[in-house]
Amino acid sequence: NVKKGQDIWYILFLTNPGNTNILVDVVDALPPEVKGKEYKINEVVQEGTWPGRLDQLKLPAGTANKVKISICAEVIKDFSMTDTEDNIIRNRASMIYDKKTFETEEVVHYLTPNPDYTVTKERITQPPNGQEGFFAGTGQEIQFKATLTNTGDIPLKIDIRDAFHTEKYFEFVGSASQDNIDLPVGASTTVTFKAKILSDAK
Repeated sequence: NVKKGQDIWYILFLTNPGNTNILVDVVDALPPEVKGKEYKINEVVQEGTWPGRLDQLKLPAGTANKVKISICAEVIKDFSMTDTEDNIIRNRASMIYDKKTFETEEVVHYLTPNPDYTVTKERITQPPNGQEGFFAGTGQEIQFKATLTNTGDIPLKIDIRDAFHTEKYFEFVGSASQDNIDLPVGASTTVTFKAKILSDAK
């Protein structure tokens, strides 16, 4: 299972069972759901990103002389809520020698949702008379707002509760929570809390 933004490493092992060194072409065009990044040959990082094809790669004789190609690819596909087939990433590579093509088995990854969100909280009510804060016990109503933003790739249903609802700082005016907030992908919503400072608040 993979998520958008995650790196996948495709590893190819090439062997030459013959007794003579040969030159082969290696092809891995990569599926459209990913973007090629760096690649290595026998653990040596090569210049540039994976080109999709390597021509005239030397393959030493003997099955013990394996050539290892490691291809890094970043998942760029969004998770689909409607079409499960869209959430399957399929890849197959091939080696060409003497006009014959030898294909690998298919490698499959499954896209999973990437739920994520941010929440910020700030005070709306400003201190009176230019003060930097509030005096406990004044009984003045203070309003806070919490802003939720869906930064993931699936819709969310969120419950939010003020962090101080169990503390002896405030007496909330109305509710200290709001449940079942529907938050589509990329959407933001703001919830306002109202509270009075308790006379014995520390």
